[in-house]
Amino acid sequence: MRPTGLIVIGGALAALLATAGCSHPLSSLPAPQLVTAGAAALGPDARIYVIGSNTKGALAMASYDPSSDSWRQEPAPPAGGSAMASGPDGRIYLVGGGASGTERYDVTSRSWSAVAPFPIPATALGAASANGRLYAFGGCTGVDGGTCDETASALAASYDVTSDSWSVVASMPAPNYGMASSVGSDGRIYSIGSGMGSLGGPAGGMVIAYDPKVNAWSSESSLNQPRAGLGAAMGSDGRIYAVGGLAELCNANAGYASDGGFLDPETCNDQLSKSVEAYDVHANRWSFVAPLPTDRFNLAVAAGADGRIYAFGGSMLATSATQFNSVPVLIVNAYTPFSNSWTPSGPVPPPE
Repeated sequence: MRPTGLIVIGGALAALLATAGCSHPLSSLPAPQLVTAGAAALGPDARIYVIGSNTKGALAMASYDPSSDSWRQEPAPPAGGSAMASGPDGRIYLVGGGASGTERYDVTSRSWSAVAPFPIPATALGAASANGRLYAFGGCTGVDGGTCDETASALAASYDVTSDSWSVVASMPAPNYGMASSVGSDGRIYSIGSGMGSLGGPAGGMVIAYDPKVNAWSSESSLNQPRAGLGAAMGSDGRIYAVGGLAELCNANAGYASDGGFLDPETCNDQLSKSVEAYDVHANRWSFVAPLPTDRFNLAVAAGADGRIYAFGGSMLATSATQFNSVPVLIVNAYTPFSNSWTPSGPVPPPE
């Protein structure tokens, strides 16, 4: 007999269906407490923790609750860092940031503690957890005042939360910094994009993967659109999403016009990317999906417990006759893989 009537769907699929049609803008970054978003990670309490800076340029952190679309201010990390990842022990780790220190955040006690330092001082490095350990790699060391292109690192190391110790693992095939990182559904850790050459050539599109089971890196299919300053996270469909970024030259060195003046903001912002690519780890293939409603770079991206991918903040570019800088964007968007759609952007609120 053919069944009739309503079919009740529960669990994670119900949550995905409920959010698939969400059409209202989400709450912006909670200015003035948080106006930039440098990194984000999902906590065991289903809140997403976002680190950045406040309007005074000081380190700041806030957590976002997707279920209520609300923010809560959190204690700022004492020393700072540039790479953030959820640890296998349910705590959140912050690595790098100009010093070799590593900090750990307990979401229950809402407190930071210092743990064993990363082997070398580095900024703009990647980090992700896999196989019961935390991994960090690459970065800009700034040795002897050199540029990031000159001092990029290929070092990679794993952190054991039980023994509170780092162990050096296989180095990356080449030095890199300014990449996004994510664990894949195959258990490997992916380094996506690159800042290498961004002062003198297009941002990199290279993608490499680290397999912790065999302690080896491998080259994977490149991004369709090379970029730096992007974010990445694994979606509920098992694909890795590369979000936004700076697609071409248009930074402090490349912002100059041939007559010695500065390029206008529209020209520079043409280099920002709103494109989003999804990576199938089994087919080794990147495909474009629905773009960000608002293009930006240096944004923080994390997967939520509700099955959506969240893009927090970011920057646009601004120029004048005397200066060239980035302007914070406080927008938050969420992507639903099930419907291939983003929540819309509201008005772009200026930092307070």
